[in-house]
Amino acid sequence: MSPECLDAMVSSALRMIEEIGIETNRQDVLERARVLSGLVVRGDRIHVAPEVAREVIEQGQAERPVAHKNRVWPVPDGGVERLTINVSDRATWIADHHTRELKPLTRADVIAGTGLIDALSPRCVEGTTSGTPQDTIAPLQPIEQYLIGFRYSRNGGSTCVPLTPKVARFLSAIREVAEEDFDPMQRHFSVWVPSPLKLEGNELDDLLDSGAQALSFYVGSMPIMGMTGPVDPVGVYTLSLAETLGGAAILHRLFPDAQASFYPHPEPMDPAAGVMAFGTPEWARLELMQKEIMEHLGMIAHRMDVLTCACMPDAQAQADKMAALALGVAHGYTCFNLFPLCADEVWSHAQLVLDVEYVHRAWETQRWSAVGGRAEDAFETVAHSVRAGEIVGAMKDTVLHLRENYFRSPLPRVFTSSQWRDAGRTDPLADAEAYARELIGKADHASAEDRFRKAVDIYHQACREFGAEPMGLE
Repeated sequence: MSPECLDAMVSSALRMIEEIGIETNRQDVLERARVLSGLVVRGDRIHVAPEVAREVIEQGQAERPVAHKNRVWPVPDGGVERLTINVSDRATWIADHHTRELKPLTRADVIAGTGLIDALSPRCVEGTTSGTPQDTIAPLQPIEQYLIGFRYSRNGGSTCVPLTPKVARFLSAIREVAEEDFDPMQRHFSVWVPSPLKLEGNELDDLLDSGAQALSFYVGSMPIMGMTGPVDPVGVYTLSLAETLGGAAILHRLFPDAQASFYPHPEPMDPAAGVMAFGTPEWARLELMQKEIMEHLGMIAHRMDVLTCACMPDAQAQADKMAALALGVAHGYTCFNLFPLCADEVWSHAQLVLDVEYVHRAWETQRWSAVGGRAEDAFETVAHSVRAGEIVGAMKDTVLHLRENYFRSPLPRVFTSSQWRDAGRTDPLADAEAYARELIGKADHASAEDRFRKAVDIYHQACREFGAEPMGLE
């Protein structure tokens, strides 16, 4: 997008929140907003002055990326680019591509998937569990997901499943054991809001009613292009920018000591059905626009989400994932959030392995390689080859530098029809699955035994409370 277009989007978004305002169903928010500077209440809408929104932008400009321990490469300005691959934990199904069936994700599936994620950490993968076990009663699902992550992932436990107060009590007790710095009365909040221009929902209620101190919060929105938001990319992104910036500005006034941020994330739809459509050209365009918009505001771009609507690790899934990752790397993203199949619903060991492979392949194509000294080395190499009649492949320089110039995949590859026949007519999907199973078999991370046993004791109390059979954990 041109700078003029980006300026117009920001200007229109600020005008929306000032003149149209943000609707809320929380009467307490309306009452508090009446006496706060920069906010004007008319009916059930809060109108936000541009200077309040710009305070939130300035906070975002001051943010710096968190350093990761992953692979780093030098870039021309003397800094480093860090490749980070996050893995979603939202799945509730698993894809059986042999029978082309979707099956509920079991405890054993989640344990295996968690082991796979952890075993892939040397390839820049970060994540906790592969999803939520479905072979237990609903109240225990978030607790079991957290425990599996705590036991088998070096990144610890997590869950994004909404909690009832009764369940939250047990999970909070487990977290106090598992996390050294956990304080239930100090929290980070996310607030996703409905469109158009609203500030309401269960996450907002949690922020306002939990009684916990808000250390930080971000406001996100996902207007659907042509359904709950304007039908064009610029229009729907302008709306999402207004919703998130306006909501964050209001909460910034309510919670001035918390770090405020916003996450506009509009989505396209299938025009035939009106449902969100991931993996399409429209979806990829919106993901790339995010980086331009954030950088135009002087902020660090959020990660790029990588999704597909394919329910199996089939040709559609591979095309959607590879296209998105190649575009994302080429446009400068260094952090990728891998969702499994069917948006965020279906887990697949093979698909995760392929997704990680695709990230690294795309990343390799963009690696900084303008090392001037190698041009002079090339002259000497060729001159020696001609004078001595020696093939370049046998020379010392080639032996010393071969590995750094060729990408080595852990997955088998063939490059001729004879190689393919000699290798037994290889199947890339079967190879990915076999590699995943190998990694799962080698996964060996385990949390500290004393803390784990204390956490399990609390989990068993929850099982007795809800009358459920506990899962077995090694």
